[in-house]
Amino acid sequence: MKVTFPHMGSFYVGMKALFEALDIEVIVPPPITKKTMNLGNVHGPESACLPLKINLGNFLESIEKGADTVVMAGGHGPCRFGYYAQVHREILKDLGYDINVIVIEQPRTGRQEFFRSIKANFPNKSWYAILSAVFHGWQKIKMLDELEEIILRNRAFEVESGAHSKFWKKAVRLIDQTNDKELMKKLFGDLKQEVEDIPKKWNREVLHIAIVGEIYLLLEPSANHNVEEKLGNLGVSITRTEYVSDYISENVFKTKNTGGHELFASRYLKNKIGGHGYHTVANAVKYARKGYDGIIQIMPFTCTPEIVSMSILNEISEKEDIPILSLIFDEHSGEAGVDTRIEAFVDLIRRKQRIADANPNLTTRENLSLEGV
Repeated sequence: MKVTFPHMGSFYVGMKALFEALDIEVIVPPPITKKTMNLGNVHGPESACLPLKINLGNFLESIEKGADTVVMAGGHGPCRFGYYAQVHREILKDLGYDINVIVIEQPRTGRQEFFRSIKANFPNKSWYAILSAVFHGWQKIKMLDELEEIILRNRAFEVESGAHSKFWKKAVRLIDQTNDKELMKKLFGDLKQEVEDIPKKWNREVLHIAIVGEIYLLLEPSANHNVEEKLGNLGVSITRTEYVSDYISENVFKTKNTGGHELFASRYLKNKIGGHGYHTVANAVKYARKGYDGIIQIMPFTCTPEIVSMSILNEISEKEDIPILSLIFDEHSGEAGVDTRIEAFVDLIRRKQRIADANPNLTTRENLSLEGV
């Protein structure tokens, strides 16, 4: 068995660790390129969202390298993610590939159901091996998420341009290469200290923007044209509202309390709408009330939950008095267009603040109208 899986940010490090701990050969998908996009676009359904097409490209490139088994998460609810595995299975079959597609369904009752699902798909592995492997992969995912959260928050303050990006590549490589439990613990402590020690200019005036939206587009830089890094270089301290570790804690291990989402979203949205749409609304309200300077929504074209959320974000922008930008991505999205929009949004917020300082009684809407936007 040679296993592959979708490429989504640094998530591959945890997945690779899990399967290698089970003595299963892993074919990590190559970094996402134009070729990946083209493969998914040519062979995927025209109306499918960007993540489905990129994942298909991942699988085809991994199959070229010898993969014979695809492992994917399942899902339920209005989001079409729950259908991805079956669509991929049928496409690969039509292309003549005899590939085993394993679907690890999102548990409805708790972690025991998740572990039983893994055991059912890998029956020759002991319970001890499965539990140990999952914990091993989980530790790497948490470490990388914590480091990335620090990077996104602090990149705007760095003295040497690119210092945090350079550190991130190093951190991913070292955590990927380290498997001993004690060495991992020491490595994480050293890396955390190293990222905190990167020289910063703390008195620099920066903007604080929260990024909300569909989780795949949030986590995969090649799919969103490196929006987070570019914002950091524009002097924006970023709070990303979705991480893989959060998703696993909430939906797999059932250990994360998400009651706060209802508290913030209830005024604007009464029911769950699938995907991360409910989170998008809740987090937009949450960070508006925390005093953030702006919100950016990132979403795939045709994503139903995020389309619903986007319509509500207009109301949130007005009532919570905060600028909100929605960025929609598909295989035709150009980097130059994305750059222009985020640069204009950052400039708009800075001008808004200058006008607000001179006219403290203006609301955001009145403020923006003065700018002719």
